[in-house]
Amino acid sequence: ESEETSLKAAEAVRTTPLLNYFGEQRFGVVRPYTHLVGKAAVKRDFRGAIRTMLTTTSQYEDEQITSLRKELAEELVFDESVLQMLPDGLRYEKNVAEFLTKNPGEYARAFRQIPPRIRTLFVHAYQSYLFNRLISKRHEAGLPLDRPIPGDFLIQLDRPHSGRDSWLYVTEKNLDERTTLVEAGQFGIAAPVPGYATKMPPSPQTDT
Repeated sequence: ESEETSLKAAEAVRTTPLLNYFGEQRFGVVRPYTHLVGKAAVKRDFRGAIRTMLTTTSQYEDEQITSLRKELAEELVFDESVLQMLPDGLRYEKNVAEFLTKNPGEYARAFRQIPPRIRTLFVHAYQSYLFNRLISKRHEAGLPLDRPIPGDFLIQLDRPHSGRDSWLYVTEKNLDERTTLVEAGQFGIAAPVPGYATKMPPSPQTDT
């Protein structure tokens, strides 16, 4: 019976469309906050970015760090006592705190104390969060996951790709043709990762 149940479950997974989310590693496993820092950075709210970075708490951190984060949340002021309480393992946060201890209020410059690669990861995390929200909204709106509609993009499955040049756009005119490609398992419905250069034509997907 257990084997039969397992086979039925496996078949259900195989035949049921799944939403391909970005996983929690994009947002931080211990403290899932990176997308919030990225959002603030994109809006050029560097004080907000630093505040989020320094004050977001986690049940997995020790009580001393949690207490410090709560104090900074109440009043974002940095001094030598803050530096002493921040462990060396939190080097990016400590670099920011050290800069603000010497240069109070200069949040934009303080944010630039974080290596460019890490700042980019913050922005990528925010893009990933928006992507997850985009495909969730599609599901919530009742739009199909296994059948294209006008305005969708398709991408060839089981093939490496480097951009959207190889994507197929679905219109009212080519809907039947594109649907056949999806039903044959050659192409799947794709969603773009939102960004400055992302342009999506009006469709039920973008209306969500």
